[in-house]
Amino acid sequence: MRVVLQGFGPFGRFQVNPSERLVRDVAESPPPGVEVLPLVLRTADAEVERVPAFMAEWVPDVWIGVGLAGGRHRVAVERVAINVADYDIGVDGVARRGEPIVPGGPVGYWSTLPLDRIADAWRAADIPGDVSNSAGTYLCNRSFYVARHAAERVGVGRTGFIHVPAMVEQVSGAAPAWPYALLRHALAVAVAAAVGPAPSGAATP
Repeated sequence: MRVVLQGFGPFGRFQVNPSERLVRDVAESPPPGVEVLPLVLRTADAEVERVPAFMAEWVPDVWIGVGLAGGRHRVAVERVAINVADYDIGVDGVARRGEPIVPGGPVGYWSTLPLDRIADAWRAADIPGDVSNSAGTYLCNRSFYVARHAAERVGVGRTGFIHVPAMVEQVSGAAPAWPYALLRHALAVAVAAAVGPAPSGAATP
């Protein structure tokens, strides 16, 4: 089974993006029988628009975007991507104000990852994590939406997004953060859950 893990480079005040390191490290030690291809994009609109080309070239069984959500206390697998871009902190200086990601596209796309199975796997491993109902309106949501839009055409069955907290060394004071080893373990557990047998019923809410 082939899995693509897509992360991002630095942005804003975060000079190191844990998702970049995570997707590469998990790719080096994938679950048995799984090929993991890491893809790291600059945190910019133009980079996200490359996602469909990579998906069409690699045609993975599973595509998981990974992004930093500074301020969150838990890892989260996102339920839905919405067709809205609203941000001003891309590294390319491009700002968006409530614009559609794909003009005329669906209002949203449900994740096709096995959400409950991933959340259950985290709980079984004593990892604080759950299903999130909002991926925001920044480039994480944009990449999630673009990936799902492309997956409809390419035929990738399981596509979704996971948000991770900051690393301990990135924050100060009482800001939420995790040791890197726990972040890595959380992503590895999620990948193993995502590649399991197809769950019965729909993967939508």
